[in-house]
Amino acid sequence: MLRSRVSELRVTLHFDPTMRRDVAWMPKGGQVRDGRCANVLVAAAESDLGSGAAYYDECVSLSAT
Repeated sequence: MLRSRVSELRVTLHFDPTMRRDVAWMPKGGQVRDGRCANVLVAAAESDLGSGAAYYDECVSLSAT
């Protein structure tokens, strides 16, 4: 289970030894109904540059289900 402060998603892990160990990467896109939408994990926040949305920047944790 991948959990953030706002929600959680059931995920399947694939390890990539070339990535940093403190980063979780998820492909962009997918549907909420299919459990494949990273947006459900991200709290709504306004960026400090240009007053836009701050996407894909959320601390998460992993746990076994």
